[in-house]
Amino acid sequence: PTSPIYHLLLGDAYQLSEQWQQADAAYTKAEQLAPRWAKPRVNHGLSLLAQGKAAEATRVFERTLALDPRNVQALLWKGDAERRAGLQTRAIN
Repeated sequence: PTSPIYHLLLGDAYQLSEQWQQADAAYTKAEQLAPRWAKPRVNHGLSLLAQGKAAEATRVFERTLALDPRNVQALLWKGDAERRAGLQTRAIN
């Protein structure tokens, strides 16, 4: 399917069942199909955080904010990811 919504929801289902590799692949596909849509990127970042990959999640949230600087979810989760990655100074700025 070429629907980014399909891949977003598929990623969500995989994430709920803790099938991380499949979730990340589905979110990546949704990002490719709808490069300006922030939601798959936010969910991808959350998936990475759930896997303990805070540094990777930080990069995903930064890319999301580059596309959508006013995205509150990405901004809040980026701060949390930075904190978890040991980047407390960045997390409070």
